[in-house]
Amino acid sequence: MKHCPQCGIGYPDSHVANPTHGVQLNKMRKRKRTGWLLALLIGAAILPALSQQEEGPILLPKPKLAAKPASPTLLVMCDLACNWKLDGEPKGHLDAGRSAKVKVELGQHMVVAATEDSADQVKQFVKAEEKGQIVVSIELQPVRDAHLKADQDARDKAAQEVQARTEREARDKAEQEAHDKVAREKKERELQEQRDRAAELIKKGMTLYSFPEDGFSTYFPRYPGQGTNNTSTEAGPLETRQYIAGDSDTALSVTVCDYGAHYAGMDPDNLLEGYKNAILTRSNSHLIREKKITLGVYRGVEFETESKAMHFSVRYYFVGTTLYGISVVSPIKKPYADTMSFLDSFQLIDRVRK
Repeated sequence: MKHCPQCGIGYPDSHVANPTHGVQLNKMRKRKRTGWLLALLIGAAILPALSQQEEGPILLPKPKLAAKPASPTLLVMCDLACNWKLDGEPKGHLDAGRSAKVKVELGQHMVVAATEDSADQVKQFVKAEEKGQIVVSIELQPVRDAHLKADQDARDKAAQEVQARTEREARDKAEQEAHDKVAREKKERELQEQRDRAAELIKKGMTLYSFPEDGFSTYFPRYPGQGTNNTSTEAGPLETRQYIAGDSDTALSVTVCDYGAHYAGMDPDNLLEGYKNAILTRSNSHLIREKKITLGVYRGVEFETESKAMHFSVRYYFVGTTLYGISVVSPIKKPYADTMSFLDSFQLIDRVRK
């Protein structure tokens, strides 16, 4: 008998090595033959098991782990080419009509899509409550259409406003030109009338005199005499300068009274009314006619009065703070033929104060 020094199993003398793992067998001594025989019987019993073990390990089934719940999926699509975001995170470009899938966690999510020019945007909220696919269809075209319509409406409105403004300006310009033409023609007529009257006055021997220190010019039959006196006014006594020239039985005069600082806060219409009433009182005359007049932009009054012996034709103007009075006083039975020509000949000139 022989035995294996590795596993201790006995084999017949005809075996040289262990048929299982190839270890060289050793011869057994006689005194141990009985023990080795017993070991041989035991080895024969377990040999099949060892042989099976050499063929491969015995695999036991692994315990099954609990499966994780599947995550929901968003299928995002858009009717226009866009750039889109999920919960504020850019997700890239999406062609019109194409779709993109993305897994999400359960709960509320925000999908934002913007056109390629970033002019239009749609924000959409979606709630993922269970596994499966959730379709998110974003419609940018209606937003783009509304945007384009609003832009076109704004352009149309602006164009209409421009057209209306152009038409209004053209209409205003035409009206202003017509008004200017009427005013120009009126001014030309007045100037021509003044020239005609001046020509008549010149024919009658009258001369144009200018008084820059008091800022006026007018026609007199001769150089006027000048005088100064104090006049009682609402503002107190004021210095009055008079320019007087006679023509036969008629007195032609211009009166100048500068109120200066006393004029502040006074009503020119009340002052003109006061001067008219003073003429009526001092001359003991009664009013025949009266009308408001202007000299350029300055207000004035024209009136006629008569006493038992004299006829008074008077014009008063307030120019700034200065009162100008132009008057013609003639016998009631011998009216002055050039009264209106003299009154109309009064003109303002640049004033040069001494």
